[in-house]
Amino acid sequence: MLLAKAVAGDFQGSTSIDTKVLWYGTTPDKFKGITFISAKAQYNPDQISRVVQLSEEKARSFLGTAVKGAVGGLLLGGVGFLAGALVGGKNTILRLGLELSDGKKVIIEQDADNAQLKCFLMYAKASGVLEQDLGF
Repeated sequence: MLLAKAVAGDFQGSTSIDTKVLWYGTTPDKFKGITFISAKAQYNPDQISRVVQLSEEKARSFLGTAVKGAVGGLLLGGVGFLAGALVGGKNTILRLGLELSDGKKVIIEQDADNAQLKCFLMYAKASGVLEQDLGF
C-alpha cells in the first residue's frame, strides 16, 4: 500500500494505491486498486477508465536539503554545508489525472520514484487506459 494524495476533483486527501507484495519486482498484474480513504471509496483496477499525466514537478524537499546540509557542515565545515544543501532533497512529484468508471475525476500526486506507483502505471499502460507513455 502506498499513501498518495488526492489534491483536486471529486476526492481529496489520503489515497491508497494498493498492490500485492512487490518482492519479486513490479508487474502490472500486482496492482489491486485505489482507495480514497476519507471518502471510503474503493476502486478495482477495471474501474479506472483513464489515466493522464498532468505535470511533473521537480521539487526540493526542505527537510532533506536541511539534513544533508547539516551533515555536510559537520563533516566539512561551511563548504560541506553548501554542498550538502545543493545535493540533498531532490525528488520528482508526479501528478496524474484519473477518470473512474462512475464518471468521477480526481488528481493525485506522489513521488515518482515509488514501486507501487510504477506498478499502477504499468497496469494503466498494459490495460490501455494510460494516455501518455511515461517510460515505465
